[in-house]
Amino acid sequence: MADLRRRRLSVEAKLKIMSMKSKTGGQITKILKEKYGILTTRKTVNIYRKRLSNGETLDRKRCFSSIKNSKVKPIHKKIINMWLSRNSELTSPEIQRKFHSSFGLTVSTAHTRRIRRELGWTARHIKYCQLISNKNKFFCLVNRYNFCINTLISLETFSNVIFVDETSVEMSSNGRMFFTQHGPSMDRLPSKAPKPKHAYKVK
Repeated sequence: MADLRRRRLSVEAKLKIMSMKSKTGGQITKILKEKYGILTTRKTVNIYRKRLSNGETLDRKRCFSSIKNSKVKPIHKKIINMWLSRNSELTSPEIQRKFHSSFGLTVSTAHTRRIRRELGWTARHIKYCQLISNKNKFFCLVNRYNFCINTLISLETFSNVIFVDETSVEMSSNGRMFFTQHGPSMDRLPSKAPKPKHAYKVK
């Protein structure tokens, strides 16, 4: 027996199924085979009837509401873009809550992420950097340079030093996620203020 599980229904078969709404899936399968020579399975017929009740058309497209009837209007997208410009670390749940509190409308986080992508915002990740003042940066560099020069002059061989190969394992991940827009304007780049926060490490 031929494998019919992956066979798609033709437009003709769909029209026949639509004309036999009062019959069961098994009866429709039998009629399609005996009367019209269309081979399919009862499961396939029942799946299409379920999709048909949910609004699927003959070309396998669902009857979604038009853009005019969408909750999110162009003015709403401009406001979301303004929110992200002011705070580039806004996540989709936070935007969802702000949208509900500001306009009284409920949108899903998936729809919020889709709007954010349409506006051109992409996610980026950075780690916290270490806070070192310019004064300490200078003295740190000078001290390292002097240490290397003194080592070369004294012909230090580090014979009394044991070198051990070690691997650091971070116990947590501290970082920031923010969103940026592609474009030549520098004001679209978010601020990257450093924070003195480091992950716990085990050596």
